[in-house]
Amino acid sequence: MIDEILNVTFVISIFTFAFWNILAIWPERKKVFGELPTLTVIMPAHNEGSCIVSTVESVLAADYPKPVEVIVVDDGSTDDTSDKVIEIVKRNRHVKLFNTNHLGKARAVNYGVKNCSTEIVVMLDADSVLDKNGLVRLAEPFIDSKVGAVSGIIRVVLNNNPLVWYQDFEYVLSSMWRYIFDKMGCTYILPGFCAFRRRALEDACGFAFDTLSEDFDIGLKLRKAGWHILMTKSVMHTNVPQTVKGVALQRMRWGRGTFQVIRKHWDMVLNPKHGLIGLYGLPNQIYFFVQGFFIVPITLYQIFNGYYIYFVSKGNILDLSVIKFFVGWSSIFGALELIYNNLTGVWEMSPTFPFFMVSFLLTYFYHIYACVKMDGLKPKLILVLCFFFPYYLFTLLFFIYPMFLELNPFTKASKTNVNIWEKNR
Repeated sequence: MIDEILNVTFVISIFTFAFWNILAIWPERKKVFGELPTLTVIMPAHNEGSCIVSTVESVLAADYPKPVEVIVVDDGSTDDTSDKVIEIVKRNRHVKLFNTNHLGKARAVNYGVKNCSTEIVVMLDADSVLDKNGLVRLAEPFIDSKVGAVSGIIRVVLNNNPLVWYQDFEYVLSSMWRYIFDKMGCTYILPGFCAFRRRALEDACGFAFDTLSEDFDIGLKLRKAGWHILMTKSVMHTNVPQTVKGVALQRMRWGRGTFQVIRKHWDMVLNPKHGLIGLYGLPNQIYFFVQGFFIVPITLYQIFNGYYIYFVSKGNILDLSVIKFFVGWSSIFGALELIYNNLTGVWEMSPTFPFFMVSFLLTYFYHIYACVKMDGLKPKLILVLCFFFPYYLFTLLFFIYPMFLELNPFTKASKTNVNIWEKNR
């Protein structure tokens, strides 16, 4: 039974990554150039005193041919966020500060939109750093009046914490996933670095506060309203959690938010009225939940069953061969050894091996190409690529547990403000 499940999983993976690799290398659409619009950058903030100055300064230092209005919405911070922004306001008339009473991110953004003076508004998380050409690239697509929103590439502010490197690679894969969907004309997720046409936001009734993933929800609402959404190569670097607990809490929130939005917009799933978003995009996201439900337990079973059969049952609990066994499972080296030994006849080839090998090669080509495409293959990502599998299983856990929480019959779709601030460091 396990072999059959694995074969189905590998076949789905083969078709998925073959398709995505083709789209990834497919020539991009031609750009239409025109006069760039005036912009307002809105930064919702809650207890961002440690990084708000660098974020605002990165916007002010960005190359843009017109003055850029910056609005910081301090949503009930208890640190010195407002004090630091006030010092910038004194020096720069284009920066404004508004204070709200801990309303949540969605409502803070809506408040900023109501108080801006331009047709195009950029949303930027307050713990981020914008590239010099970030605003230009983000604003260019709005020359097309049908474009309601534009997203960019998100990378991580790197340091010497290996956990941060893994998150950077995760952001690479997320950005590449959105890039592939942009090639298909079905972009619908707008993460912490994106721009909107105000008229489009009005059509979508602004950001809702009944889910934990307002960036996902607003994209679907814009699509329902008939607006186009595009992705650009505009790059922003964000700060991320520095601890396993922080990552777990953040991924839990993301997992629950994703499930909440899918449930909220269930009428779009497999609905041809919504094109590839309904027929491919949303089912693809649902598959991540299904995949987690099967892959995690099967993988853990194979690892510990193999450990028991080949080592524990023979009285060998721990030695170099045991360490090699677990390193093989947790790294690319085990997969390469498996492929080599099967192709050379050292090991008997199992029925799942051909499917595994093709899936493995297509997946790693995609991963490497994603790093190159999404702002470059940084040296630290090479190590992550070699030891990514344990982190991948870790992230799948946060598709499984939120799914159970949201499917709980006592958990109902919330009509209250669940879009709250949480700092996961």
